[in-house]
Amino acid sequence: MRSDPSRDPARPVAAGGPSTAPGYASTARIDELRATEYRHLDRDGHVYLDYAGAGVAARAQLTAHHERLLSGLYGNPHSENPTSAAAGALVESARRAVLDFFRADPAEYAVIFTPNASGACGWSARRTPSGRPARWC
Repeated sequence: MRSDPSRDPARPVAAGGPSTAPGYASTARIDELRATEYRHLDRDGHVYLDYAGAGVAARAQLTAHHERLLSGLYGNPHSENPTSAAAGALVESARRAVLDFFRADPAEYAVIFTPNASGACGWSARRTPSGRPARWC
């Protein structure tokens, strides 16, 4: 087996690539995703492990977001104007997608977007009957 300097040296690569290395065939799809959607990690020699802090955007996500921003004008979804209505429609569409993904009835569940886990815990704690943080925050 040869070593590829852009990959983790602890993970040897067979001459035909990662998917031909015995024992790594089951990760071929992950190797393909990394090579296509996260190639900048290998290009810059990065290993990113802080997914609790922030996720790494895939190339397809960045491209789709870039195209969306170029195709419309979006304002503060809490205001009253056409750009705000456009942003509000995107937020509502995202809420519906989350509910659909979990097969959650919108009459029973609400989707609330927060900036991060700390924001979610704070939001939840302010809404407990006692006003004190819940034990899970």
